[in-house]
Amino acid sequence: MSDFVLVGDKILNNLDEKILKAIKALSPTSFVGAAELSDKVKIDKKDLGNRIMTLKESGKVDIVTKEFVSSMTLPNFITKVRLTEAGREALKKSRSTSKPSNRVGLKINMKPNLLPDRLKEYPIG
Repeated sequence: MSDFVLVGDKILNNLDEKILKAIKALSPTSFVGAAELSDKVKIDKKDLGNRIMTLKESGKVDIVTKEFVSSMTLPNFITKVRLTEAGREALKKSRSTSKPSNRVGLKINMKPNLLPDRLKEYPIG
């Protein structure tokens, strides 16, 4: 199982996808507070700030910063974050390339001793 999803020519990892989904859940078009986002994704604030900066560099989010750190900012001065059009597109593409189900075949709800012998040789599930 891969931790990365191919989005265009860029790789979007599960953590980035989780952050983008959290931003979209809080507000798909407006800025959301960094503290509110941190509470939703439940990862270390420093790590979250680093991932947001990476997402900013790739054009998937816009940020607002302050000159000082407070309880409402991340350690790297980020106070607000919002999805860009590229971020929304990345989420759409990651959903369309999501992992297929690992269930294969038809599961038969019969007791094993009632199955025909030819099916006992090829168990399903």
